Amino acid sequence: MTAAWHPIPAIFADQVVPVDTAPAEHCAVIASGRQRAGNPIAGFDALIAAVCRLARTGFGGVQLRLPLMGPWTMV
Repeated sequence: MTAAWHPIPAIFADQVVPVDTAPAEHCAVIASGRQRAGNPIAGFDALIAAVCRLARTGFGGVQLRLPLMGPWTMV
């Protein structure tokens, strides 16, 4: 697929955060901590939380209790 046919990847290219071993390790820490606290988290939610934590950004969701930041907030 070329950028001419699908411009979305080009628009968000500077906002993509890689998922490699660091988020995977944080994901395990988040998931196990929530499990021990009696408040389990789904796998993909834990992965999103880990990526956001490593990127030092926030994500607002119904079940995630992470800081919610607007686009005007600098980290």
